[in-house]
Amino acid sequence: MKDIGYYNGTIGNLDEMTVPMNDRAGYFGDGIYETALVPQDNFPDLDKHIDRFFRGAAAISMTVPFEKNELKQLLKEVTLRSEYDTKFLYWQLTRGTARRMHTFPEGTPNLWITVTEGFFPDLKKKLHLITTEERRHGFCNIKTLNLLPNVLAAEQARLADCDEAIFVKDGMVTECSHSNIHILKGKTLYTAPAGEHVLPGIGRYNLIRACHKLLITVEETAFSTDMLFEADEVILSSTSRICQRAERINGIPVGQKADVLFRNLQSVVSAAYTASVRIPLPF
Repeated sequence: MKDIGYYNGTIGNLDEMTVPMNDRAGYFGDGIYETALVPQDNFPDLDKHIDRFFRGAAAISMTVPFEKNELKQLLKEVTLRSEYDTKFLYWQLTRGTARRMHTFPEGTPNLWITVTEGFFPDLKKKLHLITTEERRHGFCNIKTLNLLPNVLAAEQARLADCDEAIFVKDGMVTECSHSNIHILKGKTLYTAPAGEHVLPGIGRYNLIRACHKLLITVEETAFSTDMLFEADEVILSSTSRICQRAERINGIPVGQKADVLFRNLQSVVSAAYTASVRIPLPF
């Protein structure tokens, strides 16, 4: 099989899997999720993703019905059934199955896993972005299933023939619909501080580590849209995007003023990722 589905111990072809209509994912989006790219059966940063998954569960008063190592082995077992060279691994935990009621039901949470084909973006491509009003809730640091504002923003970007949408709240940049965003100014990287309005992305973590290696100062502080448009470089990071620059926001040229520094930074991030999987990758 190529596209794999798993639900509470049942494994099968993704398009043939069924789940109960009373799963609380359907009524409330009551759960958390994680994603990871798996190139040629290698699992870079999987421990970091699992750690964040457990933190997210605890933050919404859910208990993962596995130990970390048990979940890790299960994710690998399910993923390795897929025949794709590069796989996109998604898993989520919901607060069980019960008739619709807002309060928590008794019972065990439900674990979903899907494995589909994964892709690496062309890191040489320069991104086009738009800005959009921040309308999300205060749990942005948790990967909850409640992604309606993100979905609407991503579609807004697509309709504008752009790659991503940047959330802006009271003139300050938070993050994108499915990426973290950062700016370079001089030899300083500015990135919004981790907190309830920003996801602590794994790609963000790896980018900050690369900055430290290159002696680039990192300021985890909020930055304005004025700083965004005046930045030497505008950089996006995510699990798949790793480190990619933007060249236009709302149709206005941005960045492109620190080419050598950006390429060095992208090279360090890409090299660390490639070394972690010990195989050549299309960067």
